[in-house]
Amino acid sequence: LLPSGILSDGVNAVIGNGVVVDLEVLFGELEALNARGVDTSRLRVSANAHVITQYHRTLDKVTERFLGKRMIGTTGR
Repeated sequence: LLPSGILSDGVNAVIGNGVVVDLEVLFGELEALNARGVDTSRLRVSANAHVITQYHRTLDKVTERFLGKRMIGTTGR
C-alpha cells in the first residue's frame, strides 16, 4: 500500500486520491518499516482516499456469497 518513495530520505510519500486504504494493512506496513528504522513521518494520505475496515471486507464477502451465478469472484479486499 505504501509508495516506494517512503524509503527515500526527505521525500513526502503520498497515498493519493481514489486509493483504497485498508487501515490494518497500512498500519502493519508502517510498523514494519518503523521497526527497520525507516522514517514514515512524512507520509501523507489524501482526504480523497477511500478508507475501508474489517466491516467492509466482511460485507463484500457476504454480498458475494448471495450473488450465486452472478458472483464476480471478489478477494474480500
